[in-house]
Amino acid sequence: MVGRDSMVAPGIRFVAVARQWDRVLLASHRHDTAGRSLQDQQDLIHKVLNSERATQNHPRLTVTDREHGSLHYDSDREYFYVAITEPEYSQRIAFKCLSELRERFIGSYGEEAQKAAADGLTKAARSLLADVCERFEDPGAFDRVLSCTKEVDEVRGILHGTVNSMLSNADNLEVLEDKAEEMRHRGEVFQKRARGVASDMRWRNRKLNCAGCCLTLFVIMLMIAPFVVEYWPELYRCVTARGCDFSRSNSTDSAELGGLDEAPNCTNLSLANLSLAELAAWNASAASVANGSWLGANLSAVAAWCNLSANATALSAELEGFIFNLFELLPG
Repeated sequence: MVGRDSMVAPGIRFVAVARQWDRVLLASHRHDTAGRSLQDQQDLIHKVLNSERATQNHPRLTVTDREHGSLHYDSDREYFYVAITEPEYSQRIAFKCLSELRERFIGSYGEEAQKAAADGLTKAARSLLADVCERFEDPGAFDRVLSCTKEVDEVRGILHGTVNSMLSNADNLEVLEDKAEEMRHRGEVFQKRARGVASDMRWRNRKLNCAGCCLTLFVIMLMIAPFVVEYWPELYRCVTARGCDFSRSNSTDSAELGGLDEAPNCTNLSLANLSLAELAAWNASAASVANGSWLGANLSAVAAWCNLSANATALSAELEGFIFNLFELLPG
């Protein structure tokens, strides 16, 4: 039960009792001291009760005013019982309040009220009117149906909040699912791109290896080409004459020197181990021989050919070493 000094605005603002035949207010009580003034509330009651059409056609009526609130009145053959409440106050509880007011007022001041003057019972009935107002101050605490209705409304509000929260969570879950699907799709795209990049890199390495091999062969050809071009006749005679068999170890005599038209075998001559200077000295000493001119010319050719063979053998060994080192440095 809410007291008069509560911070919540009272549900009942004003109660009064008026005589039927002369419309005089016998007793009144202003329960809401913070609301409209007493004179304004009394003027509103006089305005409604003095309406013959309303009171004759409607013994029980509720009139709603924007400024004053809801005015409820109930009547019998002798008196009007009036209550002004909040606009949201239950009409059923208001008429129950007026019913209790009628019973208690008739039981206490029934005979005296017939002869009382205007406001003659206000002071005497103040405690009774205040008690009725306090009892019906909170309609939810007084009426179980209204209390249950309020509880249902509260539960309904909680359920609405819960449903709204669930819907919001469902929306959030949908957003998360969409984001997860998008991330999965991006992951698949990234995986495909990674595979493509790996394949491209493998092909690139293979192309680089092939290019390196081709470049190596080209460099080798460039290195060999001048030698082949310069000494091609000698190489051709070496291949077509005796097969350039340098492993033969026949004895050296002047008879074999007669066939110098063919490619000489440097290993059959002791001249193979001589330098060009020694060969030249040997050629000069051989010029005193009867056929020295012919023999000296042929000995010079033999010395040049043996020197060419030795240089070719050294160059071939160096090329083999270079190619071996180059293939070890190539990737893959």
